[in-house]
Amino acid sequence: MTNIKGRDDLIIMLEEHGIEYESIIHPPVATVAEVQLYAAQIAGAHCKNLFVKGPKKDFYLLVIPDDKKINLKQIANLIGCKRLSFASVDELQHYLGISPGSVSPFAIINDSACFVRVIIDNALLTVDKISFHPLINTETLVVNLAEFMRFMEICQHPVHDLVIE
Repeated sequence: MTNIKGRDDLIIMLEEHGIEYESIIHPPVATVAEVQLYAAQIAGAHCKNLFVKGPKKDFYLLVIPDDKKINLKQIANLIGCKRLSFASVDELQHYLGISPGSVSPFAIINDSACFVRVIIDNALLTVDKISFHPLINTETLVVNLAEFMRFMEICQHPVHDLVIE
Protein backbone atom coordinates (compact mmCIF):
# COMPACT_ATOMS: atom_id res chain seq x y z
CA MET A 1 0.00 0.00 0.00
CA THR A 2 1.35 3.39 -0.89
CA ASN A 3 0.57 6.73 0.67
CA ILE A 4 -0.39 5.40 4.10
CA LYS A 5 -2.23 7.99 6.13
CA GLY A 6 -1.44 8.46 9.80
CA ARG A 7 -2.97 10.15 12.80
CA ASP A 8 -2.34 13.70 11.56
CA ASP A 9 -3.93 12.92 8.17
CA LEU A 10 -6.97 11.53 9.96
CA ILE A 11 -7.31 14.67 12.13
CA ILE A 12 -7.03 16.90 9.06
CA MET A 13 -9.71 14.86 7.28
CA LEU A 14 -12.06 14.99 10.29
CA GLU A 15 -11.62 18.76 10.58
CA GLU A 16 -12.04 19.33 6.83
CA HIS A 17 -15.41 17.57 7.03
CA GLY A 18 -16.49 19.28 10.22
CA ILE A 19 -16.50 16.07 12.25
CA GLU A 20 -16.18 17.08 15.87
CA TYR A 21 -14.20 14.92 18.27
CA GLU A 22 -12.76 14.95 21.74
CA SER A 23 -9.14 13.83 22.08
CA ILE A 24 -7.83 12.01 25.14
CA ILE A 25 -4.09 11.43 25.36
CA HIS A 26 -2.97 8.45 27.45
CA PRO A 27 -0.07 6.01 27.77
CA PRO A 28 0.11 3.30 25.09
CA VAL A 29 -2.71 0.75 25.38
CA ALA A 30 -2.93 -2.31 23.17
CA THR A 31 -5.69 -4.36 24.80
CA VAL A 32 -9.16 -3.81 26.20
CA ALA A 33 -7.80 -4.61 29.66
CA GLU A 34 -5.23 -1.80 29.36
CA VAL A 35 -7.87 0.64 28.10
CA GLN A 36 -9.96 -0.09 31.20
CA LEU A 37 -7.29 1.72 33.25
CA TYR A 38 -8.30 4.96 31.52
CA ALA A 39 -11.95 4.23 30.66
CA ALA A 40 -13.34 6.53 33.35
CA GLN A 41 -11.87 9.57 31.61
CA ILE A 42 -13.02 8.47 28.13
CA ALA A 43 -16.66 9.09 27.23
CA GLY A 44 -18.64 7.01 24.82
CA ALA A 45 -18.95 3.32 24.09
CA HIS A 46 -15.69 1.40 24.31
CA CYS A 47 -15.03 -1.23 21.66
CA LYS A 48 -12.97 -4.24 20.71
CA ASN A 49 -11.74 -3.82 17.17
CA LEU A 50 -10.61 -7.04 15.54
CA PHE A 51 -9.08 -7.42 12.10
CA VAL A 52 -9.93 -10.89 10.84
CA LYS A 53 -9.99 -12.80 7.58
CA GLY A 54 -11.96 -15.56 5.95
CA PRO A 55 -10.51 -18.51 4.04
CA LYS A 56 -10.78 -16.71 0.70
CA LYS A 57 -8.68 -13.74 1.89
CA ASP A 58 -11.80 -11.72 2.59
CA PHE A 59 -11.05 -9.22 5.35
CA TYR A 60 -13.32 -7.90 8.08
CA LEU A 61 -12.98 -5.27 10.76
CA LEU A 62 -15.21 -6.31 13.65
CA VAL A 63 -16.32 -3.56 16.02
CA ILE A 64 -17.82 -5.05 19.17
CA PRO A 65 -18.60 -3.69 22.66
CA ASP A 66 -15.54 -4.19 24.85
CA ASP A 67 -17.45 -6.23 27.42
CA LYS A 68 -18.76 -8.79 24.93
CA LYS A 69 -17.18 -12.21 24.53
CA ILE A 70 -15.92 -12.99 21.05
CA ASN A 71 -16.81 -16.22 19.31
CA LEU A 72 -15.26 -16.15 15.84
CA LYS A 73 -17.06 -19.36 14.82
CA GLN A 74 -20.44 -17.77 15.64
CA ILE A 75 -19.53 -14.54 13.85
CA ALA A 76 -18.34 -16.51 10.80
CA ASN A 77 -21.70 -18.28 10.67
CA LEU A 78 -23.58 -14.98 10.99
CA ILE A 79 -21.73 -13.39 8.07
CA GLY A 80 -21.85 -16.51 5.90
CA CYS A 81 -18.16 -17.29 6.09
CA LYS A 82 -16.75 -20.80 6.54
CA ARG A 83 -14.36 -19.68 9.28
CA LEU A 84 -12.55 -16.60 10.56
CA SER A 85 -9.04 -16.20 11.86
CA PHE A 86 -6.99 -13.22 12.92
CA ALA A 87 -5.20 -11.46 10.08
CA SER A 88 -1.42 -11.27 10.23
CA VAL A 89 0.57 -8.22 11.23
CA ASP A 90 1.65 -7.85 7.59
CA GLU A 91 -1.97 -7.96 6.41
CA LEU A 92 -2.97 -5.41 9.03
CA GLN A 93 -0.20 -3.10 7.82
CA HIS A 94 -0.96 -3.73 4.15
CA TYR A 95 -4.74 -3.19 4.26
CA LEU A 96 -5.16 -0.69 7.09
CA GLY A 97 -1.71 0.88 7.45
CA ILE A 98 -1.56 0.34 11.21
CA SER A 99 0.19 -1.76 13.82
CA PRO A 100 -1.30 -4.21 16.33
CA GLY A 101 -2.75 -2.38 19.32
CA SER A 102 -3.95 0.47 17.12
CA VAL A 103 -6.77 -1.33 15.31
CA SER A 104 -9.63 1.08 14.77
CA PRO A 105 -12.34 1.78 12.21
CA PHE A 106 -10.59 5.09 11.61
CA ALA A 107 -7.94 3.02 9.79
CA ILE A 108 -10.48 2.61 6.97
CA ILE A 109 -9.02 5.91 5.77
CA ASN A 110 -6.21 3.71 4.38
CA ASP A 111 -8.50 1.24 2.58
CA SER A 112 -9.49 3.30 -0.46
CA ALA A 113 -9.92 0.10 -2.51
CA CYS A 114 -12.55 -1.12 0.01
CA PHE A 115 -11.00 -4.54 0.58
CA VAL A 116 -12.10 -4.53 4.23
CA ARG A 117 -15.73 -5.01 5.24
CA VAL A 118 -16.63 -3.19 8.45
CA ILE A 119 -19.05 -5.04 10.71
CA ILE A 120 -20.42 -3.31 13.80
CA ASP A 121 -22.30 -5.04 16.57
CA ASN A 122 -25.88 -3.80 16.52
CA ALA A 123 -25.66 -2.85 20.22
CA LEU A 124 -23.21 -0.07 19.30
CA LEU A 125 -25.67 1.54 16.90
CA THR A 126 -27.79 2.76 19.80
CA VAL A 127 -25.10 4.78 21.62
CA ASP A 128 -24.66 8.54 21.46
CA LYS A 129 -20.87 8.55 21.47
CA ILE A 130 -18.23 6.02 20.51
CA SER A 131 -14.47 6.02 21.02
CA PHE A 132 -11.58 4.72 18.91
CA HIS A 133 -7.83 5.10 18.57
CA PRO A 134 -6.84 7.55 15.81
CA LEU A 135 -4.39 5.08 14.17
CA ILE A 136 -2.12 5.20 17.23
CA ASN A 137 -2.64 3.68 20.66
CA THR A 138 -1.59 6.68 22.75
CA GLU A 139 -4.75 8.63 22.06
CA THR A 140 -8.48 8.02 21.87
CA LEU A 141 -11.00 10.08 19.94
CA VAL A 142 -14.60 10.31 21.07
CA VAL A 143 -17.14 11.13 18.37
CA ASN A 144 -20.91 11.17 18.10
CA LEU A 145 -22.15 7.98 16.50
CA ALA A 146 -23.80 9.93 13.67
CA GLU A 147 -20.49 11.67 12.93
CA PHE A 148 -18.65 8.35 12.94
CA MET A 149 -21.16 6.96 10.46
CA ARG A 150 -20.64 10.05 8.31
CA PHE A 151 -16.88 9.40 8.43
CA MET A 152 -17.52 5.89 7.12
CA GLU A 153 -19.67 7.28 4.31
CA ILE A 154 -16.96 9.79 3.38
CA CYS A 155 -14.50 6.89 3.19
CA GLN A 156 -17.06 5.03 1.02
CA HIS A 157 -17.26 2.11 3.43
CA PRO A 158 -20.75 0.92 4.24
CA VAL A 159 -21.19 -0.29 7.79
CA HIS A 160 -22.74 -3.72 8.13
CA ASP A 161 -24.52 -4.30 11.40
CA LEU A 162 -24.79 -7.66 13.08
CA VAL A 163 -26.49 -8.92 16.21
CA ILE A 164 -23.71 -10.71 18.08
CA GLU A 165 -24.85 -12.69 21.11
